[in-house]
This record gives sequence, C-alpha cells and structure tokens, in this order.
Amino acid sequence: MRTNVPEESDFIRVVRRSNLGSLASAMTIASQSVLTAITQPEICSTLQDLGFRAKVLSSSLVESASDGMIWKVELMPVPSATAVRFSADLAVAADPLESVNHINLGRSLVVAACDQDFASDSAWRIEISMLRVFEGGVTSAHVAFWVESWVAGLEAAVATFFDLY
Repeated sequence: MRTNVPEESDFIRVVRRSNLGSLASAMTIASQSVLTAITQPEICSTLQDLGFRAKVLSSSLVESASDGMIWKVELMPVPSATAVRFSADLAVAADPLESVNHINLGRSLVVAACDQDFASDSAWRIEISMLRVFEGGVTSAHVAFWVESWVAGLEAAVATFFDLY
C-alpha cells in the first residue's frame, strides 16, 4: 500500500538551506591555516580588518577602543604570542565588589577584578579581562571571533557597572 508523502514544508526548506550555509562556513574555516601563535602585526591587522584601530604601545601591547572605551591586547610571550589577553580599566566611586562577583558568577567570557585606588580614597578601579590561548591551534576566524566576543563582553560588563552607579 502506498502512502502520500506530504510536500516539503517551508520550514524544512529553510533548515536545509541554512545547513548548507553552515557547511560552507565550516569548509571555509577548515581551509584556513592553523595558527599556533600570533605576532603583533597580525593582531593589529585583525583589529583593523574588524574596523577597530590598533595603536602599538610596546612590543607586547596594542591599544584599541570600542564605543569610546579604551582597551588593550597583550601578547604573551613576544614576538610570537601563544596567548592574548584583552583588558580594560574602569573607575567607579562606590564599592563594586558585589557587581564584580555578579559578573564573575555569570557564564561570561570576561572576568572582573577590583581594588581601591589609594591615590584617591573615593575611587575604585575595576579591571575587566579575557584570556585566550592558541594551544591546539586556531584559525584567523577564531581570533576575529575572540575580538568580537571581547567587545560584546566588555560592553555587557560596562553596562552592569554603570547601570548600578
């Protein structure tokens, strides 16, 4: 006995098309060379390709910014870094410990730490950071994703602190 097979729904067609796109993306990433380290010119190029400025501060430190917030990328060790650390500093007037703990308990890629600025008794310094390593190898697309993840995490952390203070 033969049964009628329903026609393919629009939903299934969309899913099949999106899976083809994902496959093409996966093949593009797979065809990229694997990086086990990065140099200062390469991180600068990645930042600039994503639309960020890249100001060289030292052999191990590059400065950039997003939404008016200055942040840094530290390469460790130099000249061929096997790890990069993104970081930014904020200053707030009130004790931020509860907010810092809130950020660190979340499932974020960024972490926060705070200490009191002893030069100014009324100010606190918050450092927001994210560390990524090249262990096992990554592609340039991964490095670009790290930058984008850092910017998103930084913006979320800044919003947390300045919504409270």
